[in-house]
Amino acid sequence: MRKHKTATIITAVAIIAVLGAAVGASAMMYRNQNLRQQAAGCIALGTAPLGTLTDEEKASLVYMVEEEKLAHDVYTALAGTWKSGVFEQIANSELRHMGSVSMLLDRYGVADPTEGAKEGTFINKDLKALYDKLVAEGKASLAAAYKVGATIEDLDIADLGKALKVVKNEEVARVYENLLIGSENHMNAFYTQLKAQGGEYAPQYMGDDLFGQIIEGKAGRIADGQRGMMGGRMISGLYGQGRGSNCINANCNCK
Repeated sequence: MRKHKTATIITAVAIIAVLGAAVGASAMMYRNQNLRQQAAGCIALGTAPLGTLTDEEKASLVYMVEEEKLAHDVYTALAGTWKSGVFEQIANSELRHMGSVSMLLDRYGVADPTEGAKEGTFINKDLKALYDKLVAEGKASLAAAYKVGATIEDLDIADLGKALKVVKNEEVARVYENLLIGSENHMNAFYTQLKAQGGEYAPQYMGDDLFGQIIEGKAGRIADGQRGMMGGRMISGLYGQGRGSNCINANCNCK
């Protein structure tokens, strides 16, 4: 009888554990989907006529959505290791960034490589290798984790800057500009935390001048009038003017 009761208890505990894991996974999936869908409130894509995308622009969007996923997945992994609110908050922001790019992919009929993808998985092999490397480095110490965050934002800022020089589609350019502002803010946040830990960061991808402007608060949104314009051409009629460069309501948080 005692053996039977013990076995029953063990079975019940196992069932509860499985159900708990399933509920947790379901809640996480809902959370991620909800945060990505928040980007729909940040971009009024439906108000503009559908333009065209070059093959280069399509490839750029496919790469960029996975690069934003790289940031989200690394920060999520490091948040679990260090219980740092900074990583959790910026990971949520990266989901919204992914959502912004994903909606462009959907709008132009381009397959989204992040659709249904698990954390830590990537179509791009270089990004997969970078994910594994950065997660391992970030688990060494909290300072190392913040340095990893700065490294990712450094890469993101450099890649977005390069993309903005060749992108012609105004919808894509406007979204990239908004992502660039967010990445500059994230870089500043990680750099501040790293300095508080006694660490230092030297840019690996962006230029020294831009890095200096970012950590001094002179880049991005503070440089009023520089973002949201491309070569002097104001982009109008595509997006609303809320809290972010492409927000359309007061509750929107595109950063």
